[in-house]
Amino acid sequence: MKLFNQAILSLWSLVILAVTLFFLLPQVAGQSEDKDKLQKEVRARLVFDVAKGFFIVENYKSAIDRLEAFSKLYPESPLRVEAILLENQARFKLGQFEGVVAELNTSLAVAGAWADRYLFWIGEAQFALGHFTKA
Repeated sequence: MKLFNQAILSLWSLVILAVTLFFLLPQVAGQSEDKDKLQKEVRARLVFDVAKGFFIVENYKSAIDRLEAFSKLYPESPLRVEAILLENQARFKLGQFEGVVAELNTSLAVAGAWADRYLFWIGEAQFALGHFTKA
């Protein structure tokens, strides 16, 4: 009888272990996914901040290069809309008005809350090009 009780206890231990693992594994996997997502967001923020730093110190060519790279590396980042705007403000400062109009018009559909700023810089670029009726 003692051997039978030990076998039942071992079996129950295995069942409890299996049920515990069944419920814990998705949580552990989810934590791993959350950790990966958080790390990607932090990396995106760092890349964006470096690019924005170049814009702030008026190194517009480097800012354009880094903001373009950011947009390609992190197309799903919520910072991408601001990156596109900053990139085109840098282009404006370098006198690349046609590029500003073209890219901001293309990206206007995804600008969301930034749409008013996109429209402002489109108007500024149109004005600089002498297209006063479009500005």
